[in-house]
Amino acid sequence: MLYFGTVEDRNDPQEIGRVRVRVFGLHSSDKINDIPTSSLPWAPVMNPTTTPGNSGLGQTPFLVPGSWVVLSFLDEDMQSPIVMGSVHGLPYTKPNSENGFADPTATFPREVNESSIPRRARGTSNIVKQVAGTEPADPYNAKYPYNHVFSSESGHMIEMDDTPNHERVHIYHRSGSYVEIHPDGSMVVHSSNHYNSSQKLEINVTNNADINVGGNINVKAGGTLDIHSSGNIKMSSVGSIDIAAGTTFKASSAGEMDLFGSLINLKKPGVVATSPSYVASTTANATLVTPLNSVVEPDGNSSYSTQTAAGITVPRKDQSSVATTFKPVIPEWLQ
Repeated sequence: MLYFGTVEDRNDPQEIGRVRVRVFGLHSSDKINDIPTSSLPWAPVMNPTTTPGNSGLGQTPFLVPGSWVVLSFLDEDMQSPIVMGSVHGLPYTKPNSENGFADPTATFPREVNESSIPRRARGTSNIVKQVAGTEPADPYNAKYPYNHVFSSESGHMIEMDDTPNHERVHIYHRSGSYVEIHPDGSMVVHSSNHYNSSQKLEINVTNNADINVGGNINVKAGGTLDIHSSGNIKMSSVGSIDIAAGTTFKASSAGEMDLFGSLINLKKPGVVATSPSYVASTTANATLVTPLNSVVEPDGNSSYSTQTAAGITVPRKDQSSVATTFKPVIPEWLQ
């Protein structure tokens, strides 16, 4: 024979998922003069066949004080109950916690005059998501009875939404962080703080990838940082770009290499750059003024030039030979 009852205690001292149930038609609601909650027998909870109930495998029973359950008894004295399942309902009032058949802590039910099925399973979104940057909009459009929802007491939630044309998988943390797979297969990971730690991390993107950061972004490598592209690499900044090397710095090109700037300085520490109107060649330092022009002298040394109205004159350091004069090719944007 099956009975209905209300869970009044779940704090099983043996921690095996048992609950104390006040049974309709068997116990009265008088906890003072009849039977207090502490005198109700502990009832084990029957698990589905997808939960082994052995060696920590499967899921834990999840009943709260105030839960309505279906149970039976294993003995004629009705002292060995076993809970076979729980029943949803539509509570119209909040029971008096001082009486039986009610949650002694007065916590549950949390809502009255509505179904005990989670609101999001019934097509009502009770979560306000903050969309950041180019994140797609919230795809929630669930319809009863297609959205299968698991909700915890504190507000964590898992949704497996089978609403036609709006299928989603959603894992939500009460802090507002969530992971959601949209109907088109796109995935959004949203978190106020996100940390990842693993021995190895590999990210593969078959199409384009965009990274948008509202603040600063820092990339640090304990070993080698290798950036490779089968196409072009472009770097731009509204402000400055600083590149520093602790030891050797090399820049090479299989083709042409262009340096453009209003002033280009190549110098060693402690050497003062020359005036922009004259560019000198020394063994310790060279200050190059745009437009940059250089020639190789007969002795193998390179000399740097100043621009004059007649052309470009390349003086020798010792002024012992005739200077070479040629006309430079100046980019249009520098003219």
